[in-house]
Amino acid sequence: MNAAARPTPRRIAPSALLLLVLAAACLLVGCGRYGFTAQEGKLALPEDVHTVYVRSVENPTMLTWLPARLVSTFRDEVTQRHMLEWSTRDAADALVDLEIVRFAISSSLLTKEETTLQYSASVTLNARAYGRADNNLLWQRSSSWSETFLAANDQVARERALDLAVQRLVDQLTDAY
Repeated sequence: MNAAARPTPRRIAPSALLLLVLAAACLLVGCGRYGFTAQEGKLALPEDVHTVYVRSVENPTMLTWLPARLVSTFRDEVTQRHMLEWSTRDAADALVDLEIVRFAISSSLLTKEETTLQYSASVTLNARAYGRADNNLLWQRSSSWSETFLAANDQVARERALDLAVQRLVDQLTDAY
C-alpha cells in the first residue's frame, strides 16, 4: 500500500477536546460527596468546633484490640476527609465518646473439611460529641454495618466490618447525610 492510499488519522479539534473535558468535569461534580473539594457538606457540629479529642471508648466485648482499632480508624477517617483537627483533651473544642454496641462475627460458609470460606460480620457503633467547656451534647449518631465477606481469616472480616461502620459514622458528621 502506498503512502497516498493510506487513510489519514482523524484528529480531535482542540475545542472539541475542551468541550469533552468540561462535560466530564460537570458530571463528576454531581457525584455526591465525591467532589473536588476536601470536605463536602457543612459539618454537623457547631461552627466554633475545630478540634476534637476522643475521650472514651465503651467496649462491652471481650475483644481487647477493638477500642484501639476503633479510635485509630475513626481518627484516620476524620483526618483523611479534612473535617477536624485532633488536639489534646485540655485544648480540644469537643470531646468524643465512642461506644461499641454490637460486634459479632460468625462463619457463614464452610467446606466439607470445616474450613471457613465466608464470614458474616455485624457492627453497631454510637458516637457522641460534647463541648469541652460545658459538657453539653453537641452531636450524637449511631452507625450499623452488616456484611458477608469472603476473607482469608476472621480478623480480615472483623477489620473490614469495623472500617465500613466507622466510614458510615463519619459520613454523618456532615449535613449531607
